[in-house]
Amino acid sequence: MLCPFCNQKMQKGVMSFNGRDGVTWKLGEEKTGFIKIGKITAVKHTLFAYSVETYYCDSCKKMLFDTDVQF
Repeated sequence: MLCPFCNQKMQKGVMSFNGRDGVTWKLGEEKTGFIKIGKITAVKHTLFAYSVETYYCDSCKKMLFDTDVQF
């Protein structure tokens, strides 16, 4: 997929949530399982939930958010 802003190839990955470590991201199409790959900094945690502020396009069905992945 090409980035809609810079027209460069984007990396496909999987976001996962295991209830302990927050949301993680792994390059590829497999679930992360028990290994924490990278912590997504856009995820906010409250006492009962994790959330990510996103922008969604109803026309093209894409969701974008700004973040960093900390390994």
